Amino acid sequence: MALIKKQTLQGTFYSYLSAGIGLITQGYLIPNYFSTDQNGLISILLMGAMLLPLLANFGFNGAGTMFFPYFRDKPTTNHGYLFLALAVSLVGFCITVLLLFVFKQVIINDYEQKSKLFVTYYYYLIPLVASMLIFNVFDVYARLHYDSVTGTFLSQFLLRFNNLLATLLYVFGWIDFRQFMIIWTIGFSVPTFIIIAKAIREDTFSLRPDFGFLRQSKLLLPMLKFCSFSVVASMSSQVVLYIDKIMITDLLDLSAVGVYSTAALFGTVIAMPMVVMQKIAGTIVADAWK
Repeated sequence: MALIKKQTLQGTFYSYLSAGIGLITQGYLIPNYFSTDQNGLISILLMGAMLLPLLANFGFNGAGTMFFPYFRDKPTTNHGYLFLALAVSLVGFCITVLLLFVFKQVIINDYEQKSKLFVTYYYYLIPLVASMLIFNVFDVYARLHYDSVTGTFLSQFLLRFNNLLATLLYVFGWIDFRQFMIIWTIGFSVPTFIIIAKAIREDTFSLRPDFGFLRQSKLLLPMLKFCSFSVVASMSSQVVLYIDKIMITDLLDLSAVGVYSTAALFGTVIAMPMVVMQKIAGTIVADAWK
């Protein structure tokens, strides 16, 4: 309980600090210096960057949290867990990219009249999904080593700080909107590189597979079953958070999403302590289950 309390307090501090930055960026700068279409585009791309990695991961992060205590073994670098997580994510990412290409025209036809900016920046979803997908794998991996604070700091504070810097460059007229979108997109990869570097520095990074362990432990089938449950549960919880923006985009336009997203931002602050606590509590509960 002491670890849960400590990391919840630390994570909540960074979350509220990031909320302050978000208030400046999304509560003042973007509504006043960006068009509502541009604001809506950012919200739609952000929504895709949150939802699509959950599908691409096939629920493995949830299953990993549940079954990692069986993998935990420092001499073997956790029996190839990281290799397995990244391999599953790579397959899921390739499928996701393929689907984005296959259904491009269908999506564009739906958005062409309402959200022309989204059509222009459609392919920005690919690097955003890649960055968030890999980050989520290493964030969960850090949590499984009893560190939930680093991921919260990087995904909440640092990412929003990067967004603030990109927004200020645009506000002061030093870059145009296309350059802003490039910098904004690159900003999502910065936390990913940092959390990978942390795993390397702490000697928990290893891409050596251990297929024999999966056969001997008989974990493969239970993990597959849990993955199917996890992907449905995680997608359901996230869709609830974004279904309003999806409906507004479909029924109205990108401009309306921009207005709505600014107002909805304030409601997310309420859930911050709960989200932070769940990150570290899940690892402790999984150990207790084993």
